[in-house]
Amino acid sequence: MDTQSVVIIGAKPYPRLGQAIGLSAILFLITILLAIVVLIVTWSSGVTEEVSQNLWLKLGSYIIPMAAVILLGTAKKRRSEQATKTLHFMPVKTTIFPVLFLLTLALLFITEAIANLIPMPEFVQNLFNSAFSMDIPTLLLIVFIAPVMEEFLFRGIFLDGFLQVYSPAKAIIWSAILFGVVHMNPWQFIAGFGAGLLLGWVYWKTRSLWPCIFIHVVNNGISYLIFYIMKDPNASSQEVINNNAAYYALVLGCLVIGFFLWKLLDRMILKANLQTLWPVQASSDQMPSSQSPVGNSPIQGPKQDGVE
Repeated sequence: MDTQSVVIIGAKPYPRLGQAIGLSAILFLITILLAIVVLIVTWSSGVTEEVSQNLWLKLGSYIIPMAAVILLGTAKKRRSEQATKTLHFMPVKTTIFPVLFLLTLALLFITEAIANLIPMPEFVQNLFNSAFSMDIPTLLLIVFIAPVMEEFLFRGIFLDGFLQVYSPAKAIIWSAILFGVVHMNPWQFIAGFGAGLLLGWVYWKTRSLWPCIFIHVVNNGISYLIFYIMKDPNASSQEVINNNAAYYALVLGCLVIGFFLWKLLDRMILKANLQTLWPVQASSDQMPSSQSPVGNSPIQGPKQDGVE
């Protein structure tokens, strides 16, 4: 099993909250700089319309900044924690995946209903219309590429570090907030924050990216399916159902069923020792003199709080 069983002298969990915010800022900066380069090229070439609609360029505009930050984050994490492995894919029971599917579906309806309470200005709708299209590159980006890359960064790097220095609740909430913020609009923040709470809880219980990627693929896949059916990236399942009473009854049912699915999932997830999953990498000056630095050192659970 993919566990850490020793305390490594001098190793420090990475990242803490401030370091994760710094990596997020780098992500924004690279994205903006890349957009500026693309704008300069399109304006100088005089083919603005053709380039702006280039689907593979849109893919690159997402993949390049994310890949750069993931590589930077994993390199810093490996060096700080003195670890040979930075992304964790511990085995999980396959029987949890149907429950994860239903729980993700329930959460999607709940967060969507909350987001629908915020009116979306027309210019924002136009931005979404220009960003989404029904084609293979967009499908690959939304349903497969984005889930994998975002889980690597937000759960595999950010949350993994948080859980080694903060309480589980604090770690999961902060990672969910960061996940919502990077979507850069209040409607996707709500969905991102809600999904981030579930994804964070699952990662804390399993320390595996497999179920997290699955949840993310399901969430984005359902959203893309609604987009495909309605031919509108701003459409919601409320418009698909086309009956307000039935829709809100469904949302209420999702709240109740979602709670029981969460409790069921908690019972089904492998009851691994969380102290084995989440050791604190103690430095030499933190280690009692009577403690052996390697091999016989007892594994400590995550601290209940940490200093930034």
